[in-house]
Amino acid sequence: MKKKNKNLSSVLQKEAEILNELDFDALIRCYYVFNDLDNYYYVMEFGGGGDFNTLLKKCVNTLPEPIVKLFLAEMILGLEYLHSKKIYHKDIKPQNILISNNVH
Repeated sequence: MKKKNKNLSSVLQKEAEILNELDFDALIRCYYVFNDLDNYYYVMEFGGGGDFNTLLKKCVNTLPEPIVKLFLAEMILGLEYLHSKKIYHKDIKPQNILISNNVH
């Protein structure tokens, strides 16, 4: 039977608390984190558009420039908002960028 790392669990709980307190349209809320013996689970606002990595794989070389500019602008706005709150994301990558149902 695997034992979960308590430090990681407390870090993830703190991350969920911070994300739940943020109020910015470009950020998806995280309400809660829990775990079983093997995995951690995030209870988050639904981002029905999937993640940016999947979109990039599906649309290689076919994403219209205005859409790419929109995504980049929203990512920058989200990061600026986080930085204004003294929050710094340490794992920015396409898999961690979620897209809403209305493609934001």
